[in-house]
Amino acid sequence: MQAGFRIGPAATAQQEAALRLVFADLEPEERAQHIAAILSQPGAAGVPPEGLLAAILDGRLMGAVLSQTMPGRVGAIWPPRVLGDDRAVASGLLQTACEQLNQRGACLVQCLLREARAEDIELFTGAGFEHFADLFYLVSVSADFPQSAPSAELVFEPYSPATHDRFAAIVEATYEGTRDCPRLNGLRAIDDVLASYRGSGPFDTNRWLLVYHAAREVGCLLLADYPDQGNYELVYMGVAPGERGHGWGRLIARYAQWRAHLAGRERVVLAADASNAPALRTYGEVGFQVWDRRSVLVRIFDRSS
Repeated sequence: MQAGFRIGPAATAQQEAALRLVFADLEPEERAQHIAAILSQPGAAGVPPEGLLAAILDGRLMGAVLSQTMPGRVGAIWPPRVLGDDRAVASGLLQTACEQLNQRGACLVQCLLREARAEDIELFTGAGFEHFADLFYLVSVSADFPQSAPSAELVFEPYSPATHDRFAAIVEATYEGTRDCPRLNGLRAIDDVLASYRGSGPFDTNRWLLVYHAAREVGCLLLADYPDQGNYELVYMGVAPGERGHGWGRLIARYAQWRAHLAGRERVVLAADASNAPALRTYGEVGFQVWDRRSVLVRIFDRSS
């Protein structure tokens, strides 16, 4: 174990090397894209300067970690990566990053692990993280999209400031009895949750939708458009507890594909809890397939004091 290392914001001259270390697990092309995006926006809101921490010993870079403050009082963190196998350096980086996120107002911090390696699980659990869920990343391609408008049984009304309270209420109602990351329910106020959804991608009120059947609010659908990638993202969809079992989820998913078709997009992507069998079955029925997986580790900060 190395003693006497110092942890602090990565100096400008060290940032590229620190980022190469943080993203060492990525394929070279993806790693280069991540590094270029971060270095081209120094001090941007998504990656504050203090979000990139380096562990330094005798002027040498020993390890690095990257954290992000997200809308809705959520922090995101990448696993710390160190040269060699110095657990003290990795633990110090992780604890320091968490302290910074807490100081910036985050009420929880999450890490999405591509591979649930034993050493990472041990590191994070030692820092107060818990395994909350596994996520499947799903995709449907344009060949799966309906070529005409789905059933008229459901009506979709765009979000507006005037409908904010109703929208918040129906989103919150859809969490009751959900199997989609249920342990996250109740940790934040609904307006913080909506801020997270809004900040997760390009926000357009015409793609945030209240869903009605026979003039009753039955659910919601939140979409984001990424034209440069050819993607529509299904950020969230939910059905109120009393409206489940009627096939509304399938029709809402088909409507999302229809909107992607109208926009000329190549695919619809989404993430779902791997243990949410009803949702996975619904998505599978309309052509979605699993293409990747992540493990979700979460640390909740104590806000009682």
